Amino acid sequence: MIPIVIPQIAVGVVFRLVYAPDYGILNVLLGQTGPNQPLWLSSPPLAMIATASVDIWQWTPFVYLIMFAGFQTVPSESVEAAQVDGATAWTQFRHIELPYLRPLLLLVLFFRIADVIRVFDHVYVLTGGGPGTTTQFLSLYIYRIGFKFSDLGQASALAVVVMVAMTVFYTIVSRFLPADRG
Repeated sequence: MIPIVIPQIAVGVVFRLVYAPDYGILNVLLGQTGPNQPLWLSSPPLAMIATASVDIWQWTPFVYLIMFAGFQTVPSESVEAAQVDGATAWTQFRHIELPYLRPLLLLVLFFRIADVIRVFDHVYVLTGGGPGTTTQFLSLYIYRIGFKFSDLGQASALAVVVMVAMTVFYTIVSRFLPADRG
């Protein structure tokens, strides 16, 4: 759970050091020191991979914790009955465990998409949206419109559009969640 509680600015600074071309630990571990080392944050495809890897590193424990809790809700009697009947591991997962995990998978999907849309801190520290606009996510674009180009009206309008889009997306996702029967 440690990656989740570390501030994203600190994560960005640490990973900027990890991906540094001359002295970054990743290039040292790969044995890529010298003139031909990969420029993780300066090459468009590598910058996107580096940025995504930071986000994945930070939020995988959250997804794991949610899925672990979901597996705990699967009735052991159903699993044991499937094993006695000779069900394979895949059949057991598909027909018994997956129906219990489906609502959690939808919520995790919604939370992760919302996180990707709002990601700002570590991307700003790592690449500043570059090279070019390769890693310029929506939140960084809205920031640039509002504060770099001083067009707060357009930035506000974009933020409202994002909020409405996320509300519509959540409404669609919530239709696939089971109704509370409590």
